[in-house]
Amino acid sequence: MNFRIILTPLLLSAMMDWTTTTAIPLRKSIPFVERQQTFALNVAKLILYINVKGYKCTFGETLRTKEMAQIYAKTGKGIVDSNHLYKLAVDLNLFNSEGKYITDYKSYEQFGIFWEKLN
Repeated sequence: MNFRIILTPLLLSAMMDWTTTTAIPLRKSIPFVERQQTFALNVAKLILYINVKGYKCTFGETLRTKEMAQIYAKTGKGIVDSNHLYKLAVDLNLFNSEGKYITDYKSYEQFGIFWEKLN
């Protein structure tokens, strides 16, 4: 299954090439709730991987209303049909082992690569 996860240091401020995959799996025959369950499991795997690598994370936005998606789309910070609307996207904030908020692309990239390898 191919999902989209947004790993941005600021809410949807840095869309990176490796985050541009489709959140909803291409096989439409999979029940929607199963897609959400798989997504949740993969987020858990990603968070564990982040911790194994010596980082910590917090949730940013996980569920977005249609109204907020429209606001973000108008300001260029998101899209109207965001996967957050379907509980198939999450923003994670990354911190180093000393608790410093990480904003550089390179630190996030390794986790995007890991994410892409999940089912």
